[in-house]
Parts: sequence; structure tokens; C-alpha cells
Amino acid sequence: MRFRPLLARLVLGVGPLVLGVAACAPKGPVRAALHGTLDDLRQEIAAAAAAGRLDRAATTELAEAVLRREIASARDRDAVSRVRSLRLCARPVEDDLRRRGEGNDAIAAEALLVLLASGRLDPEPFVERYATTTDAPFRALAARAAVDPRDVLFRRAAFVDGDRRGRSGAFAAAPARPAPGGLQVAPRAGRPPAAPRASDS
Repeated sequence: MRFRPLLARLVLGVGPLVLGVAACAPKGPVRAALHGTLDDLRQEIAAAAAAGRLDRAATTELAEAVLRREIASARDRDAVSRVRSLRLCARPVEDDLRRRGEGNDAIAAEALLVLLASGRLDPEPFVERYATTTDAPFRALAARAAVDPRDVLFRRAAFVDGDRRGRSGAFAAAPARPAPGGLQVAPRAGRPPAAPRASDS
């Protein structure tokens, strides 16, 4: 990963919001990334760069701090896409994504999807929990989690979900090669054969 371009891109998207994290905050740019304003962060980065303190390790730590703040402060319409972009770098911010996933909004659903897609979350509970919800982001989470052969009927129904997120989740969950006898796999007891349709968004 090229850390400096990543850092520059992340810093431009950070707003002047305060994140309540560990009480013992690190010094310099990382502290500004976690607790300060955008101007504070820019000044700290400039000072650290001028002093030659932005080596690979420091830049990595700073990038992770910016990611953590982005996750915790994500609230606006663009936040879902920003959280989605973390799929390739979910490991260092896994705990932050899990905390954000405890909410009940679209950003929480996306945080769980990021963890699920990166193999850091057990898909088991999500089909039962969200297969019949009318909340499209969480229904998409259920579709993405439908990887068990017993979920085949629900996954097929999700292929034609009325919301594109549900359809995308189902296609992502589909195995590259159908398991032998996959058409005869019995669905789980009580599993709904279809998800409710919702308008595209």
C-alpha cells in the first residue's frame, strides 16, 4: 500500500469532529487525527514532515487514526461509501468497525458488510436476523451473509430483490461453483423463501 497518497486522501475527508477514544492520547499528528480539528491535523502533519518524523511507521499509524475517526464520526450521506472503501484495509480498524456496526442505520449495516466481506465476521446470525426486514441496507447484509447451502432459497430470492444492494449482496454470496447436489439442499427450517421488495436507491 502506498501510505502517503492514502494519508493525503484520508486527511482531505476529515471534518472538525471530536472522537471519544482512549484517554491517553498519543502526541502530534495522531492525537490531532483522533481529537483535533482539520486545521490542527494539517499543522501537525506539516510540522512532523518538516522535522522528518513522517516515516513509514508514523504514516501508517496516522492513516489508521484517520480511518478510526472516519468510522466513528460517519454520519452524512457520503459516509456509507467512505466506510465501504475500507474493505481492503479492514484489519487495523476491525474493532472500530464492530463498534460502528452496533448502530441501526445504513452506516452500521455497511460497517458489518465490510467485516463480513473481509472474512472478519461470522455470517451465521444475519440471515435469520434480517432476511425479512424492510430496511434495505440490513437486508443486503442478510443477502451477503447467505453463504450456507441451506440459505439457497433466500439467496435466490435476493437475486431479484427490489433494491440493488440486496441483489449485489446475493451475487457476492453466491458460490463460484454450485456444490454437488446443491439444488437439492433443504433450506433451514423457518427460513423465508423471499425477501420483501423495496424501491431501488
